[in-house]
Amino acid sequence: MKGLSSLIVEKYSVLLETNHEEQIPVDADHSMMCKFETDNDSTFEKVYKRIRRMKSNPRQITDEQPSSCDKYFEVPYLLSPMFTGRDKELQYLTESFGGPWAYGGFQRRFVLFGLGGSGKTQLCLKYTEAHRKRYFGIFWIDASSKESIQQGFTQIARVLQVDENVDGVKRKLANMSESWLLVFDNADDPQLGLEPYLPTGNRGDVIITSRNPQSQLYNTVGCREIGRLSPEDSMSLLYRIACGTTSSSLHTLEDCQKIVEALGYLALAIVQAGSYIRETSCSLHEYLEIYEERRDIVLQHLPKHHGTLYSHSVYTTWQVSIDKIASGQDQILSKQTLGLLKIICFYHYDLIPIQMFYNVWYLSQQDSQSQPDYLPWQGAALDLFDYQQSVQASLTSLASFSLIKRNADISFSLHPLVREWYRGRMPRDEQQLNYRRALSLLTNSVSGKFETEDYAFRHSLVSHVHELLRYQNDYGDISEEERIQELSVFSLIFAENGWIWHALQLTEEVVELRKSKLEEDHPDTLKSIHTLANYNSQAGRQTEALQLTEQVVKLYKSKLGEDHPDTLGSMHNLAIRYAGVGRQTEALQLMEEVVELYKNRLGNEHPDTL
Repeated sequence: MKGLSSLIVEKYSVLLETNHEEQIPVDADHSMMCKFETDNDSTFEKVYKRIRRMKSNPRQITDEQPSSCDKYFEVPYLLSPMFTGRDKELQYLTESFGGPWAYGGFQRRFVLFGLGGSGKTQLCLKYTEAHRKRYFGIFWIDASSKESIQQGFTQIARVLQVDENVDGVKRKLANMSESWLLVFDNADDPQLGLEPYLPTGNRGDVIITSRNPQSQLYNTVGCREIGRLSPEDSMSLLYRIACGTTSSSLHTLEDCQKIVEALGYLALAIVQAGSYIRETSCSLHEYLEIYEERRDIVLQHLPKHHGTLYSHSVYTTWQVSIDKIASGQDQILSKQTLGLLKIICFYHYDLIPIQMFYNVWYLSQQDSQSQPDYLPWQGAALDLFDYQQSVQASLTSLASFSLIKRNADISFSLHPLVREWYRGRMPRDEQQLNYRRALSLLTNSVSGKFETEDYAFRHSLVSHVHELLRYQNDYGDISEEERIQELSVFSLIFAENGWIWHALQLTEEVVELRKSKLEEDHPDTLKSIHTLANYNSQAGRQTEALQLTEQVVKLYKSKLGEDHPDTLGSMHNLAIRYAGVGRQTEALQLMEEVVELYKNRLGNEHPDTL
């Protein structure tokens, strides 16, 4: 071949651009650059000698560290010496960046997102320390605001000796042949886009940490939600901080499990707990007792890890998110969003059905009512579509800070500690108000229909009913009418989903409330007694069910007459009860009596008679 006379193909299209790559100019296009006419070709000789050298001493090639690596390590924090777990996340992050010195045809970006306090920044620090020799430079930017981003770029500019502005640093990185890593930490603000700050071109690695799940759209090679630690890693972390060991003794194992479970396996909360135990010299069992009594105090405790970034408690971390929502440009949305958070703090933290919020509005409109005053979106919507958009906007706002997590089954969840914290920070009167709102919202979301979707919806409410009942003595100062409605709905939900004894207890209370408010023979009271009889039957208490049904029949006859449809319906049920306890003769006689009464009242051909 002749010497290189002109550029035939673009350089980027033929080079891998790894740090070990030796560039040999070839006067050929893509199809011919690996083909040679004879072994006397000068280019062939260069390539052949290089391959022989690699074959004779492969370790020299694979083990040598490029002299241009690890020149700059501009990372402002120390990795906590107590860092524990996250092996799978680290492996995924490392593999996503392609292994040592690998490089593709695009800028590689990886996003770590999740709730504040879950350990995103610590994971990022772990990666940078483990792989600093992979990069010419590692640069760190606090992306929590425009000002902090600008300050970060200014610092990088001084290190790289370029113009002290964003564009100067971007140009330098975009044209740098050496490998580099740029970290955007705490990119939490949904209104602050990172596009203007990403270097152009296809070079470099970028890691973004954020509370906002939408930030994963920046990824080009992968993203990972950083959630709870595993139970094993959680206990190991607690022991390391509290006791200086990673293993437990048998007599402390149960207490350790209870602590990490109570903390929701959240990394920063566990760090705070371990630090409190170590610094106060209390036992794990004593900490559990203190936590139950003084939760707010222990979760505001700042760990004393010299040189690390633990400058905020887990509560302070979440308060930053709340402040961001409260100061949003759309103040109506901000108020609605925080109003929603106050309500859902009284439900179970997992699998809160979005359909509940839709049903309330739809059912209220069917009953020709105005929008319920317990909804955060009061007066915000003209129709169901507008209302649903308002609900979704509030959910999106909470999810943008990972205060809630959307699930695949049109429900959402929030971390149990977030729920406890936000509920606990409300004044007592505000707690009671929002408990009643949560109670009214769930109760009024349940229709009296029995289609497949209705059963499925009521099933999704079981855990939330249990949670509301837990707080009824603390916040349950409601009217008798509200109490009757609440217990009637709750008992239906329990009875349909295997909690029949709970349904029985609640319905017994409904019957007593009805009797005291409406008298024993009022139609609503009789319906409640009939429901109680049915639940007794479902629970296997046939004798009690029979006695209650006999009572209902007697009261219907005296109140409405023997041939009233409600009386006839109760007599029909009584006949079934007789059959259920083996009293077949009485069942048959009573059924014949019911048929004759139907004939006399409605005629032989009426559907009810037939």
